[in-house]
Amino acid sequence: MSRLILLALPFWLLAMEPTAKDISVFQTTKAKCEGGDAHACARMYYFYIPTRYSYVAGIVPDKKKALFYSQKACELGDADGCATAAMTLYYGDISDGIPADKTKGRALYKKACELGKEDICTFFLNKNF
Repeated sequence: MSRLILLALPFWLLAMEPTAKDISVFQTTKAKCEGGDAHACARMYYFYIPTRYSYVAGIVPDKKKALFYSQKACELGDADGCATAAMTLYYGDISDGIPADKTKGRALYKKACELGKEDICTFFLNKNF
């Protein structure tokens, strides 16, 4: 059994390697964001907060860059960008040097609500939050 695992391991690792397509998606998304595409800026957040589905080789996780792009998306009118920026600012992240700022976070939650994020309106903007 362990022999089978050792034989399969290199193939599994190769399957995990990001492709050139991943890098080109990152570059295209970044270019669109720099051109003023709000949705592209919102997507950039997830390249810097990697998950199993958004990891791209060579992109170092960086919550400050993620916050920058989500704030830019919010400024351009993207509700998801406002929501992710709000969450990051409201709670902060000491390990990444982002202090909690409940006032800015709440203002961005309000903007996300105004832009149509109804779940934000009902959960984050109720008087008990």
